[in-house]
Amino acid sequence: MNRRRFSTVHLNPEDDSWRVEHHLKFDSIMHIYIKPIANNRYVATGIYDDCHLMLLDEKGTPLKGFGEWPYQDEQEKKVPGTTRARVYQGKLEVSPSKDKLVFAVTSGDMLYFYRILPNGELELISKQENVYAHYDHTYGAHYGTAPHHHIDACTTEDYVYTLYSGRSLKEHGLKCFQGNLIHVYDWEGKLVKKLQLDIDIKQMAVTKDNRKIYAIVDLPDPVLVVFEL
Repeated sequence: MNRRRFSTVHLNPEDDSWRVEHHLKFDSIMHIYIKPIANNRYVATGIYDDCHLMLLDEKGTPLKGFGEWPYQDEQEKKVPGTTRARVYQGKLEVSPSKDKLVFAVTSGDMLYFYRILPNGELELISKQENVYAHYDHTYGAHYGTAPHHHIDACTTEDYVYTLYSGRSLKEHGLKCFQGNLIHVYDWEGKLVKKLQLDIDIKQMAVTKDNRKIYAIVDLPDPVLVVFEL
């Protein structure tokens, strides 16, 4: 993110070699997540003033913004967009077919489901704004007593999986960035089920057939584990 560059790392499992391919370079706009979609376009989220998602062309030039940063009341609505952008960040994930996306917020219990139209436009399917962030409106600092919510997300063609924390930094320390509860949604935004793990994880990926979850676990060093579904 700090290098303001979007790149792809290509891995060769035959000899463990790798190479980096650079795609986009940004001079001024601060993107946090960028995901490729159809027709050599990208969708991104970052520190934007007037939208929470942005459509980019093949050169990274902004084409259009979508959605707005959450606000609970008129007081929070007056907080600058870039301040709210720092608070209401989360995980941006696109479906394997690149026709849907989800934006899962970490500081609040919020989820946004979009359909990606053939021309790259985004159409809101559903949004859930259940719990708003608790933060300093002047500095945009998330209070240590406030819980974290969706700390990771991944998708298949059928479902959206989010790793849910519910823990605060003050009470749990860095464990607030881990969790053992996975929420599973369909692409309409309906909560289908909750999966309770027997160990905390901090990052995850789900196989395309929804049969296995691969995750990173600290034991205490990071290791890769697999869960059968």
